[in-house]
Amino acid sequence: MATDKVSEIINELIPESERGILLNHGIEDMGAAEFLFAEYQNVTISQYFVRYLPPNHDEKSATIIRNDRLCKSAIAPQEQIPAIELNATDLHTRYGESVMQRFVVHPGITLMATYGRDAAACRMVVEPTRSIIPHDEPAEYMRPEVVTEIIDEILPEADRGKLVFRTVTKSGCNEFETMDYENVTVSRFRHKCDFAKPEIEGAATVYAQEPRLH
Repeated sequence: MATDKVSEIINELIPESERGILLNHGIEDMGAAEFLFAEYQNVTISQYFVRYLPPNHDEKSATIIRNDRLCKSAIAPQEQIPAIELNATDLHTRYGESVMQRFVVHPGITLMATYGRDAAACRMVVEPTRSIIPHDEPAEYMRPEVVTEIIDEILPEADRGKLVFRTVTKSGCNEFETMDYENVTVSRFRHKCDFAKPEIEGAATVYAQEPRLH
């Protein structure tokens, strides 16, 4: 992304006057990658660059994290004012409808849906619940029968069309299954090293061919 455009968006979302005093900042160099962070009283802003890309168009991502307890706990003082005052309605008004949403579909399991311009689902990922803020987390897995139940619920077999092709790729403890139907492709990842645990499924993805998912 263009660095100046990213900075413009960050300033629009959280103006400098709302960030509080700058407490700490730094740069981490990791070869061609560079990680910048700035910790303020109210928020932490991190930016990730890949320096082999064209200058001023080498920013891969930017993250804004609130430092207050409202984001870290469901219980917080009512009088506490959030550091980022924008809410879901504000963001929809400013930027339009979401192209991606995440839902809790089972205890410990989420479904993330990506939409096309027609608002139909293009891609759905079923995976263990994890933070939307990128950071190292221990690997979590799901029961295959629960994943199958969720897939059947969001996309019944009757809507998939005829099964055209199926492959299973195995590498050590890992197994990756792909099922190509006429209308969709379903892929599932399993980790089978710990035989004592019934939770072996890492993620399942459903993405549309044509026609789209409805």
